[in-house]
Amino acid sequence: MQNRLKRGSLIFIAASFIIGIPSAFLTGEQPKQVAAGLVINDEPEQAKSDKRPWNSEGVHFVPEASYDLKCRVLHRERYWTDEAARFAPLDLAVAWGRASDSAVVDKMTVTQGNRHFQLNATRVPLPGMEMVTHNANVHCVPATPEIREKLLRVQINDFVELKGYLVNASWRQRGIVQRLTGSAGDLKSWETSTRRDDVGDGSCEILWIESIEVIQPEPYEPQFRLGPGGIYYQS
Repeated sequence: MQNRLKRGSLIFIAASFIIGIPSAFLTGEQPKQVAAGLVINDEPEQAKSDKRPWNSEGVHFVPEASYDLKCRVLHRERYWTDEAARFAPLDLAVAWGRASDSAVVDKMTVTQGNRHFQLNATRVPLPGMEMVTHNANVHCVPATPEIREKLLRVQINDFVELKGYLVNASWRQRGIVQRLTGSAGDLKSWETSTRRDDVGDGSCEILWIESIEVIQPEPYEPQFRLGPGGIYYQS
């Protein structure tokens, strides 16, 4: 019997055997090694934004919040053919806090597909809600060609800082019929998550990225936070 924990963008399955094709097999490159105990200590920084909506390449973006995310890249998935691929070419499965420690990461197998990601292990390495709130699948929307180039160079086990805006996106479908007839297609939309503890569909972050930098991890520093019911928990 399998135990399953699902957060829309995150599906955590405790299983003894997983069939899949690792990204290293497809790229011919092995991810860099990261010593245990080195993590991202900072929580994501999110603030209300007064930035006005804008259009870019036929897509209408509405900012929900400014966002500064320091994270470890657990996996990357390039998208070519879905409707969002033209403006969001890459999804990054990321982690921070104890979930970014190799002592945790090395006990899991990470896969991505269909704009979701999945963590697989024989045993859940951290308490369930800590895993949920310290992992994310980020739909990456580069703001400029230069940011796009830097984004596509990001590799598994890189530590990066992504700055920009959590956005909702809407666009007209651009199928073959619409291109041949010149007619307006159906309106499509994507809504971003603005929480780290949500579950189900729509819990992925859609991040308009204006800055991306490679950063260095730090030794783990325990942090104690006030949780539900007035109970402090370590993260």
